Amino acid sequence: MNAIESINKAVIDLWESQNFENNAEVYMPSQYPEMDNGELLFVGLNPALPRKNKVRFLEQRFPAIYESYPDYFLWRNRQNFKMEIAAEIESCARGEYSYYDEFNEIKEFLEANASYVDLFFWRQTDQDGFIDQIYTGTRNTKLKDFEAGQLKLSVELISSLQPKLILVANAEASRILARELNVDLEKDFDDDFGCHKASLNGHKCYVYFSSVFTYMGRPARQRLKWHLAKCWKAVNGQIS
Repeated sequence: MNAIESINKAVIDLWESQNFENNAEVYMPSQYPEMDNGELLFVGLNPALPRKNKVRFLEQRFPAIYESYPDYFLWRNRQNFKMEIAAEIESCARGEYSYYDEFNEIKEFLEANASYVDLFFWRQTDQDGFIDQIYTGTRNTKLKDFEAGQLKLSVELISSLQPKLILVANAEASRILARELNVDLEKDFDDDFGCHKASLNGHKCYVYFSSVFTYMGRPARQRLKWHLAKCWKAVNGQIS
């Protein structure tokens, strides 16, 4: 069992430990396909549960799942859930689901191998609602144990991929990951690279903290791509 398969199994075990009620609106956690490592990694907050008209790519490859969507992913239907199929669906989504278009555009612009990871595995489209539920108190305080367990697995996965540059494409995810990696947003900023220095279990990398791309206008996205190109060039000259 490789690192990604181990993470996928561990998060299912974490869900099992929660003893969710069968009538609860709880969905199976996200499952990761095999991913490239060593170059560019996009990081988001949590996976969405798109409307059915956004996942038409399922219709040909997985017609039965498309027909029952999103019920296939409900926790109470877990006896029919297959980890390997969920990972294959995620792999298809990265090429077909419009959410990934901006990431794919940046990947091509930088001519980089790239992967994508969320900090949490909980499927929920309403991000404000999700953010409100993950903390023990007000926002930016301590994470609940369940969410802390998810974050631990995500950081393990990120570390195993050994990226050169991490692009965090969500403001809340930026705050959480900076804290988790002990990145001092003042002291750890590299003026030459234009992003922050970080360490993943001794592996040196750089992190570009940003917000959700879809909230940016065209000029802001142009500046982002220009800045990322500078970072990418610097990182590839620094890290062998």
